Amino acid sequence: MSKVTIIGGTHVMKAPNVDYMNYVFIPIMKQIGYQFDIDMLRPGYYPRGGGRVVLKIPRPTNPNGGKFHSFNLTQRGKLVQKSAILNLTTPLFDQKGTIISKVKSIDGSDVKINRVSYASVEYFLKYENAALGFYRLVEGRPPRPTLDEFLHAIGTVEAEFIEFYNSSVTVDTFLQDQLIIYMTLAKLQNPNNVSEFTTLAPLCDHAMSAIHVAELFTGLKFTISLSESIVHILL
Repeated sequence: MSKVTIIGGTHVMKAPNVDYMNYVFIPIMKQIGYQFDIDMLRPGYYPRGGGRVVLKIPRPTNPNGGKFHSFNLTQRGKLVQKSAILNLTTPLFDQKGTIISKVKSIDGSDVKINRVSYASVEYFLKYENAALGFYRLVEGRPPRPTLDEFLHAIGTVEAEFIEFYNSSVTVDTFLQDQLIIYMTLAKLQNPNNVSEFTTLAPLCDHAMSAIHVAELFTGLKFTISLSESIVHILL
């Protein structure tokens, strides 16, 4: 097994955090056919960073090396679980009763509360064939973030969570661009490979940039189709 220790920010603005990796990205990668795990030894948050995670990659079982896998993420199957993680600073933790009362979309027994040195709101959807995550880091130096700022973040995350929950798509905003490289490599390895996924419109800028760069470097052409609010990506 290979191990890589990475130091930096585990919880930052506008980017999937380590919890997202463990709840969404890694389960989807394992579903596709890639095997690895991440352990967080210490969290790190903006602006100090200092987090420490260990990436663990098992030895390939194929002596001739691994291969890139195509995938079909268009049917998410039955709902398995709705869950949330609320990371609270000490002042916010002391008001956790008020905070929990504002979580409307998830049963209280499926909400995990952590007393830590940063504040974030994290919601997750787990289906038979899909996993989705929604996240906001609530920034500020003590005495911030305030209770009102944290409650506003809950409202923002809940709105996105409900929009995706009420749809039929399989991929959230964070995962869109991360899948493009795997689609590209699988197609380059075997032109008969077909990969596809669905997500809500509009595609994020990162996904559009990833598609553009992949097409420039490889000559491949992604098919992007829109039906009402659902985007279908095919390669």
